[in-house]
Amino acid sequence: LLAENVSDVIWTLDLDLNFTYVSPSIEWLLGYTPKDMKTVTLKHILDPPTYRNMKIQVLSSFSLPVSSLAMGSSPCFVYRMITKISQR
Repeated sequence: LLAENVSDVIWTLDLDLNFTYVSPSIEWLLGYTPKDMKTVTLKHILDPPTYRNMKIQVLSSFSLPVSSLAMGSSPCFVYRMITKISQR
């Protein structure tokens, strides 16, 4: 319920970096509806260098031992996104 009502975009990804959930605020940020995001991949909304870096960072974070991660922490990424309009 919280994710559905915040202005920040919240998403979850599977291990293949496909979206499993995207909050409704994605429409305000990128022009895609949550339904659109079922057919869009992370590769479509990130510029190529950002996608490569994020893929490396995300996949390498899965190889860290659980004991090395702080309780309640998650990786933080800075990335450049491509809007639906700029895809045309």
